[in-house]
Amino acid sequence: MFLTFGLILSLFLNGIFHQLYFKQNLIDEINHRSSHTVIATRSGGIAIFSSLFIVLIGFHYIYDLNYNLNLISALFISLTTGFFDDIFKLSYWYKIIIQIFVGYLLTQSGYMINDFHGVFGLNTIPYYPSICISVFVYLVITNAFNLIDGIDGLLGLMSSYILIVFSILFWASSIELFTISIPLIGIIGGLLYHNFKPIKKVFLGDAGSLTIGTLFSFFAFWLLDSNNVLVTESYINRSLFAVLIFIYPLSDTLRVFILRISKGKSPFHPDRLHLHHYLIDKGYTHIYASVQIVFFSTVLLFLNLLLYNILGLNYAIIFSLIYLISIFYLRFR
Repeated sequence: MFLTFGLILSLFLNGIFHQLYFKQNLIDEINHRSSHTVIATRSGGIAIFSSLFIVLIGFHYIYDLNYNLNLISALFISLTTGFFDDIFKLSYWYKIIIQIFVGYLLTQSGYMINDFHGVFGLNTIPYYPSICISVFVYLVITNAFNLIDGIDGLLGLMSSYILIVFSILFWASSIELFTISIPLIGIIGGLLYHNFKPIKKVFLGDAGSLTIGTLFSFFAFWLLDSNNVLVTESYINRSLFAVLIFIYPLSDTLRVFILRISKGKSPFHPDRLHLHHYLIDKGYTHIYASVQIVFFSTVLLFLNLLLYNILGLNYAIIFSLIYLISIFYLRFR
């Protein structure tokens, strides 16, 4: 029921906001980096946020659920920043300052990365370093999701996969977060319908990618906060689990940054070096390229869950690196 409600609401609001953007001539610019050739609007972000906000208000009154105000505020600030960036192209440094504030705001929500859970032989992190590390991770995750939003369906399908994983965790540990993640799968589904349409196409835009990145950063804080109990605790290390969930955005962003810097360019210089662009340039459709990326990410997570108790942390990390290098070489060369 939660998923269906989110889907129907998203289908409706994506259509409404697309019309509003189109009437105001807020059309996505087509240039040499674009992967689309038809008229589209970047109205998906505001439609997703509005759908989720309506859902949460309904759950608050129907089921007496209280949602984290810091999270809601952070999502709204990210949406607003992305909205103005979509229209006016804000300065990168201006966006970074806002993102640092949003990251700090999330650390005051009750969750933060306060434990490395044995990675590098480290465990509990003191309070102030924990804030700094959490804000840094927020910046990495949010900008990684913003950077992979380059072809139709990729961010939506990747987000749906991640939401399914987190929904399983929340089902056993947090009813409030469960009632966020499940409807959001439906909401993303409504966006994907409009995203894949040959006409009246809808993109997430920076408003959408920054909002989703903010929400997933909050989920990562929850996952890596040692005060929370996870059903996967006996199956896999938490820190490794978190990296594997976000493996494509993180690995692709790191790879692109290295390539850009090696060419003497800014790591934020726009280009078509992303792995998903390589798939498109090889002739794959947007949906097939997106499905491939999500499939390889899912397989890596599943294999680690299956083999972790045999391999242990260090060998699981080595295995994951070999898997990534092999896939990158075989599919993206």
